[in-house]
Amino acid sequence: MQLRSGIVACGCLFGLIIASAAAAEPVSVTSGFVQVTSLDPGPISIAGTRGFSFEGIVSPSEGSSVPVINCWTGVCLGGETLSLESVFIGSAASGTASLDGQSFELTGEVDAQAGISLTFSGVTTLPDFTGSPILVTAPFTLVDSLLNIPPDSRFGAYLQGGGIVSLRMSPVSPNLGLPEGWVLDELRYDFNDAAAPVPEPGTVMLVGAGLAAGLRGRWRRVGKV
Repeated sequence: MQLRSGIVACGCLFGLIIASAAAAEPVSVTSGFVQVTSLDPGPISIAGTRGFSFEGIVSPSEGSSVPVINCWTGVCLGGETLSLESVFIGSAASGTASLDGQSFELTGEVDAQAGISLTFSGVTTLPDFTGSPILVTAPFTLVDSLLNIPPDSRFGAYLQGGGIVSLRMSPVSPNLGLPEGWVLDELRYDFNDAAAPVPEPGTVMLVGAGLAAGLRGRWRRVGKV
């Protein structure tokens, strides 16, 4: 019983740390980009309010990217509705983060306390197939995202923002025996300084508490891939 109580208490404390970080002034990501060309790591360079920046790499093979999975490892068809979601967390995102005048190395290791969670959300419908290369653009938003740097929750922050995602795609050769469609050449998220909605305090607390458990579980799962 005491062990169970201790585990619950630690879980609650961890949740409060994350929730406190998220309840602080959110960071608006106002500029920068994330670029992915395949399952290999791609560059990320983003910046925003409170002196926030993150320079490093993201890896779809360690995280998840629906456009890469559907349109790089497979073929995307004309008229198809495509989710633009990409999730980079734990070992899927590593580099150097800065916030409020301090810098931190995010190694992406499973047992690392500091880390970043980035979830890009959006959707688009591909045009009818023409047999030519295309450039598809659509809006995206950053959701359920967090910079987590315990044990001092002042250096954590809820991340918000959005911009335009671009997909450069090439037609599939008919000689391959595949359906007429496109494969992904490049996926790029470009942030802009358009105002992002500020979540209600209660919502932020719930997001922070939920991510407290989610971050730990997903870091473990990602690390085992």
